[in-house]
This record gives sequence, structure tokens and C-alpha cells, in this order.
Amino acid sequence: MATVKHVRVDAHMGERFRIESTIGNHPLIVDQPKTAGGDDAGPTPLEYFFLSLAGCIATIARIAAKQKRIALRSMDVTVEGDLDVEGLLGRNPQAPVGFSGIT
Repeated sequence: MATVKHVRVDAHMGERFRIESTIGNHPLIVDQPKTAGGDDAGPTPLEYFFLSLAGCIATIARIAAKQKRIALRSMDVTVEGDLDVEGLLGRNPQAPVGFSGIT
């Protein structure tokens, strides 16, 4: 029988770009840089997204190593991607929206 875990995150954004949430005992802040109209109070949503990808990759690698009895002392994971900011912000309707690649 499958075990299903339900995940829920509640977040609040006020008048600017600052978004606050508490997940478990961990307060988190998402923001935009000052050059983009934010207060630079925290990483951007895209940076958190890439961190979550890196976290998933490292966690699955740790689980797989443990299952195969491979000693895994540490690991570095780098995630990077390219996107057209003009498409993201809707400034150019011809520009693609989203990442052209993530590695």
C-alpha cells in the first residue's frame, strides 16, 4: 500500500515583494533584490527553487547510497539555469517564459 505524504505551505505577501512563511520551526523569507523593487531580505523564489532541486538531488543520492551500502561522507551539488528575464517579466511577448535549461 502506498504511503502518501500531504505537503502544505502557507505564505503571506504584503505590499512589496517580501513573502514570509514558517515551515515547521523554520521561518523563511522570500524577497526580490532592491534593483527589482524588493528589500533584499531573503533569497528570490528562483533561488529557493534551485536550492530545493539541489536538496532533492542530494537527499535521493544519500538514500540510494545507504540502500547500496555505499559510504557517502559529503557531497556538493550545483544547480544553475538560464531564463530570459524579458519573457519572465512580460516585457517581450516573443521571449520564452521559463528556463531554457537547468543543469
